[in-house]
Parts: sequence; structure tokens; C-alpha cells
Amino acid sequence: MSGDANSDGTVNIFDLNLISSNWTHLSHAGDANGDGIVNIFDINLVSSNWGSSGPSGDANNDGIVNIFDVNLISSNWGATGGSVAAVPEPASWGLAVVAALALVPKVRRGCRAKS
Repeated sequence: MSGDANSDGTVNIFDLNLISSNWTHLSHAGDANGDGIVNIFDINLVSSNWGSSGPSGDANNDGIVNIFDVNLISSNWGATGGSVAAVPEPASWGLAVVAALALVPKVRRGCRAKS
């Protein structure tokens, strides 16, 4: 039945929830778990959902978790993308500044001309 995303026989709010929660699920082709990188965790998700109708583990969104999902993952192995990005925390910036300031006196002492 068209629109029955969870295959329960009716089109209802549960289908909408499933569709909307997976709307931007894949950040890169083969990124089955949506963590921004195609890696072993995507293979693990496929293997733990093998033979199911998805959506969990269905990397190519064809409605079944099978070898074609593994093929997609392997052809994009190591790819990154999507909105996942490493952003330094404010505490990290503060620590970097303190470390840099601690090095300033050592650099100055090493640059003094000897008389």
C-alpha cells in the first residue's frame, strides 16, 4: 500500500513519523547509521537487520536489508559528509590558548642574545 512506510496495513501518523525521522537519515550514500562516515558501524547495522524490510540497515532504501546495502557501503567506504563535523568545544579553545601562553616565556628566553 502506497504511503504505508511501516507495513502495518494502514497509512497513519506512525508512517509519517517513520518517514520524517528518516528524511535526512543518510548523510552520504552508504552511511546507514547516519553518523557522517561510511564504516564498520554501517556494516554492523546491516548485518543486525539482515533480511528485514528496514528502514534500519537499509542503506540503499530499496525496502530490504540485503547484499545490495553491503555493496553500497563498500563502494563508499570511508566517505564522510553530511552535517556531522568536528567542532572544538569552548573548553578546548581555552586550553589551547593557555598552552600557547605558557610557551611564550620559553620562546623569549631562547631568543635572547648572549652578551
